[in-house]
Amino acid sequence: MANAGNYNWNWYSDLFDIDTKPKKPKLESHFKFEQVSFQEFQDSHNLDTFFYDFAGILLTSYRAAYYEGPWIAGGFFTRALQGETANNFNGDVDVWFKSEEQRDEFVADLESDRFGFGAKRAEKYSTNYSYSYIIPYKGKEYKVQLIIYKTFDSIESLLSRFDLFSTMIGTDGVNVFYEKEKSLVTAKNKRLEYNWKAIEEREAQPNAIMVMRRYSKFIGNGYSISGIELEKFIKLIKELDLLNASNDYNLTSRG
Repeated sequence: MANAGNYNWNWYSDLFDIDTKPKKPKLESHFKFEQVSFQEFQDSHNLDTFFYDFAGILLTSYRAAYYEGPWIAGGFFTRALQGETANNFNGDVDVWFKSEEQRDEFVADLESDRFGFGAKRAEKYSTNYSYSYIIPYKGKEYKVQLIIYKTFDSIESLLSRFDLFSTMIGTDGVNVFYEKEKSLVTAKNKRLEYNWKAIEEREAQPNAIMVMRRYSKFIGNGYSISGIELEKFIKLIKELDLLNASNDYNLTSRG
């Protein structure tokens, strides 16, 4: 078994001859997605090489076995576009799957340390929705969350379900996919803009307290929100029955 501290983290590029030429995306009816090679995305946005390297070590072996998936998506790229590096990245790396079979194989490989990542299960972070692991990389440890509650047919269908445009960016380890009009600009400028289409079409009603906590987290991290978006957000909270006649919780005074 390889020692994670001395591991050759470039194994994936040595073992697999990967075609990075973008394929035509499966476009969702209400969004337009762009697809570029990860290397091009990194260079054009001046990202720290950590993001390309770390995504590669996790995903590229599965690229050889599966036409699509697994994927890393969400805050991983948001933080990258905001200038975070390997030294100050403190977010989660969320991994999503195309099928339960793919998910189970990924879990088994981490548990058996098949590729020598040195991953350790982090039970205190695991939930009914995700399994969490701590993976060491170049002297630091990073939290990787495997999303287990739902699978997606494509990365476009996955990104279309995210509630914020700034998180609608993902990768299969080779190419990067992103919502064309708003994802990059809202991520770079820390602007809260909601994907109301996804919120309206959710299978289950969002938990109002969690919605508020998520909003507060982003505002606390320096995000801004326009007056129009705030009005829509207040309407959502009212519909979720968080506000009541007693005025014990007044959203307008805490935004």
